[in-house]
Amino acid sequence: MKRKRWGQWGRRSLGAFVLFFLLGIVLGITVPIATAQQPHGQPRSIAQVQIDARSTIDRAREAYRLGDYETAVQLWQQLAREFEEGGDRLNAAMAWSNLALSDRQLGRWEDARTAIARSFSLLETTEKSGDRDRVWAQAADIRGELYRGMGDLENAIASWQEAAKLYQLSGQNDRLLNNQLNRAETLQDLGLYPRACNAFLTALEIESQDCDLSDSQFEQFVNYLWNDRELSALKLRGAIGLGNLFRLRGNLIDSATILSKTAQLSARIDDRALQAIAYLSLGNTQRFLDDKEAAFASYARSAQLATSEFSQLQARLNQLSLTIALKPESESTNLARELENQIGIVPLTQQGIYAEINFAKSLIQLATKIPESQESPDRFAERSRENFDRAERILQRAIDRTRQLGNARAQAYALGTLGKLYEARQDWDRAIQFSLQALQFAPSYTAPDIAYQFLWQLGRLESHTGDLDAAIAHYGEAVKTLQALRSDLVAIGDEAQFSFRESVEPIYREFAALLLRRDRQVSQADLIQAREVVESLQLAELDNFFQDACLDTQPVQIDRVDEKAAAIYTIILSDRLETIVSIPGKPLKHYTAEVDRPTVEAEIEAMRLYLTDPRRRSAIDRFQQISQQIYDWIVGPASVDLERNAIETLVFVLDGGFRNLPMSALYDGEGYLIEKYAIALTPGLQLLEPKPLQSQTLSVLTAGISEARQGFVELPGVESELDRIANKLPTKRLLNPSFTEANFKTTLDRSSFPVVHIASHGQFSSDADQTFILTWDDRIDVREFDTLLRRNAQGAEPIELLVLSACQTASGDKRAALGLAGVAVRAGARSTIASLWYVSDRATAQLMTEFYRQLSDRPQSKAQALRGAQQALLQSEEFSTPYFWSAFVLVGNWL
Repeated sequence: MKRKRWGQWGRRSLGAFVLFFLLGIVLGITVPIATAQQPHGQPRSIAQVQIDARSTIDRAREAYRLGDYETAVQLWQQLAREFEEGGDRLNAAMAWSNLALSDRQLGRWEDARTAIARSFSLLETTEKSGDRDRVWAQAADIRGELYRGMGDLENAIASWQEAAKLYQLSGQNDRLLNNQLNRAETLQDLGLYPRACNAFLTALEIESQDCDLSDSQFEQFVNYLWNDRELSALKLRGAIGLGNLFRLRGNLIDSATILSKTAQLSARIDDRALQAIAYLSLGNTQRFLDDKEAAFASYARSAQLATSEFSQLQARLNQLSLTIALKPESESTNLARELENQIGIVPLTQQGIYAEINFAKSLIQLATKIPESQESPDRFAERSRENFDRAERILQRAIDRTRQLGNARAQAYALGTLGKLYEARQDWDRAIQFSLQALQFAPSYTAPDIAYQFLWQLGRLESHTGDLDAAIAHYGEAVKTLQALRSDLVAIGDEAQFSFRESVEPIYREFAALLLRRDRQVSQADLIQAREVVESLQLAELDNFFQDACLDTQPVQIDRVDEKAAAIYTIILSDRLETIVSIPGKPLKHYTAEVDRPTVEAEIEAMRLYLTDPRRRSAIDRFQQISQQIYDWIVGPASVDLERNAIETLVFVLDGGFRNLPMSALYDGEGYLIEKYAIALTPGLQLLEPKPLQSQTLSVLTAGISEARQGFVELPGVESELDRIANKLPTKRLLNPSFTEANFKTTLDRSSFPVVHIASHGQFSSDADQTFILTWDDRIDVREFDTLLRRNAQGAEPIELLVLSACQTASGDKRAALGLAGVAVRAGARSTIASLWYVSDRATAQLMTEFYRQLSDRPQSKAQALRGAQQALLQSEEFSTPYFWSAFVLVGNWL
């Protein structure tokens, strides 16, 4: 692919600008002023003036650089007054802009607002010219920085967009790049991470529609940074932003690579402030990688390199939260006391307030830390009370300061965190009071990324107080807010970090648990809503898996799809297992198994072990005992209703580790489930396209690799498998060297194949980057399936059936089957058949031969055809154990 050039950026320190001061209509001498700025912190612009004022400007610049903002304010006031008295409106406008920046550093927001307003007042009465446009652009940049510091992020973006247009017209590329980075960082502040990612990619001139860079793109970018002879801090600032977004999207390895390289490159250009930022970000990524010792070291390095007290404080605050998790209580307490004095003098900025909230959260964590063995109950209670009280004082101060700043988002976070503190103290009334106040400043229609967190908190609190109707209402609002945020759900979290399993998934589970509580009468409306919650969780998991919200959904009723099919939904809760059963034409029913999550997960792991472990899979009696236990939990209670309603197909919407198990192998004490029912899996009926297989002559595109390739062993039975399919149905075959990604795509584009059968190594994982199908020369990544398999021609029918006959789920990955669901929905095929583990060539060939015979000989559903093939192996002497026949599952449309 032809790449854009990543060059032509001048050598400047981070946030440095060269701005113009104008004398009348004569352009004065350019005086470059550096502001050594970090992302999210110090201002990014200082101006240039005429030669006669150079001495004063130099003094103001140096005072600002040294952090002597009082002196800088005095000097900019003097310059603004002198320029206005001399009738020099443009230079006066610039002086007022720089005064606003200095006032901002001192937390004098009213003075800063007055100064920037005066700057624009002068510009508006100045005759339009190229020089005026340049000054206007710079003032708009400064105004955007002020808006951002006050938390008015939408107006900040609008102001920067105004400046960007003027920079483009005047060809000021460095300033335009800095402006683009400002906007990207602010989109990140707003929680709009996909848009932020696109903004960073545009700023860095990387040719990609999203952050899913190919290996070659990523390698090229890293190599470009490493080998750039005119490396600038602006480029590195953009690279840090991209590294942070990779972390937020779950791409941790690439994030660590970029941030580690950036830290080294910052040392190369001798920018300690930038080094400190890179190490701080690297520590956050290492923390997500669960390498806490490395994260601790990175935070320590950041604190050591920091060029300002506040930057050092940020690193040490992150150190504190890790110290609480890793070190003895005494170390945490000592560090917290050291930091408490510094917290008292943080600047009145959004960042300063977030630092206070961060510290308060650590104190809450310290207050609730499990006591050490030698600590008496009285001492633990005293320590907890002290830390809660300190956290409360800091949060009250933060709330007061957000009011001074007029920052609604920060005020919502501070109020909500205070509510969380009272929740930890079990002071439910005050916890509810402050959670409600937080939502007043961050309603779901203006700040959904904040609102969902405190709606969740409120629902939790009301559940504790027994106000179940209110709790259900607030959980419902939280889920609706998350659904409205689908395009950015993949990166929702607090202002710095995101974890789907900590910040999003529990909301769905707790909501379902609340709807199905044993101490209340569960209505049909409750069951319908609980079913919708289960489906929404499945969709959210897939969004998170792909790191985008690309899946189209539409509500589907099971009885409108198949009157002989029943849907079974499972949801694993902390203290029990719930199952909802939907039978066409009947009210929903639900069943509760009184088993906690660890017990369920242990049985799932045991069943999988006895299915696949060569040393155990022959122990059929033990396997059937485990399998029957799981059957009794999720199918047994509904068995009478299923038989009474003549159900022929069971469609499972499975939760958690159940996805790694074949439901066909559940044992009812007399036989396996596949002996009674056809079986299908679906991530949710919302994702189903309910159309039966067309009664037409089926043609199949077969592809496979029989030889050892790329470190994978040979599959000698593949050629025989493809030959047997060809004996049953018309086929086009791509085998070994002919099965390349390019040939595969070209063949699909040229002809229409209702069925695509791939017999090659593949892996399903909960990590999209580790979910792939092997080709002769490469791997097809799960994200590429939509471009490879979806029909490009207008009006072309989608693939009816995708078969992946030699795949397996990643070893040790309890959520690996999420990758199978991901392949199924991303491929665009109506149905997917795949193996959960690798089965012998001969067994696979026999099953597939029988499957295609069943499919072609008489009209029946795909699920029924797979059932017939599995029963044929079950009844054979050689392949009768579940290991051989149950590995294959059908995902999606079973018709």
